[in-house]
Amino acid sequence: MGSTSYVNEAHLNKLGVKCADIDIETGTPADGGPKLIDLIPIDQLDAITEKTDMHRDNAISATVDHPLSNIHEARFVGYFFLYGLFNSILKAPNKSVLDCSPWVVFERGPDAILSKFHGFHVVFTLELGDKSRPDITCFLATNAPCDDEVLYSSELLCIMRFGLGRLRAERYHGHHQTAAVTVASGSGRMVRIVQGYIDDNEGCVFVRKSKFLNLDGNKRENLERLMQISRWVLGRPCRE
Repeated sequence: MGSTSYVNEAHLNKLGVKCADIDIETGTPADGGPKLIDLIPIDQLDAITEKTDMHRDNAISATVDHPLSNIHEARFVGYFFLYGLFNSILKAPNKSVLDCSPWVVFERGPDAILSKFHGFHVVFTLELGDKSRPDITCFLATNAPCDDEVLYSSELLCIMRFGLGRLRAERYHGHHQTAAVTVASGSGRMVRIVQGYIDDNEGCVFVRKSKFLNLDGNKRENLERLMQISRWVLGRPCRE
């Protein structure tokens, strides 16, 4: 894998990118900046798993005899959300999990562009159903090996491409200072949260990244970790 899969410290400084850690349990960033997502309470997600058949999804089974490439394994995890969790029907109020969230699938624009790049794939992109904010959430699958300490170039591209594109859109232009982008970023069966936004006032990009979660354990462990990621994917945007 070439060095272009990652962005080194020198390039981050040149691009005006400030990178910090983020607590995957609370959503609190280490840079002291605003919290951008109110995570769904874990008990609410437990209720969802009880009301659906997600425990039967093959995505929560461990990889056994013939693991796929990193990008294909990660895409498989992304499909758990897109075709499993989002479409699961709750017995009450008889709506899908996605319909009960503030998000809808974003069918147009940068998703189609970013999906064309070699070495990574944007599995899905979500925007707010009421379009009250320009925020975006997406799932990124990449071939690059996992490394907690560095930022993928594909992660940064998602944040910059989505963030700039949304701020320049006619609906949001001039009305919002930031467009928060939350990326569930996967390589193989390892997934982390990367979140960022472009700050026009300071002329820089703020990026936060969590540690990777391993989704190659037993079914119970994998489902718990997928629900941990779901707290971010389906969380409600905020500016705290």
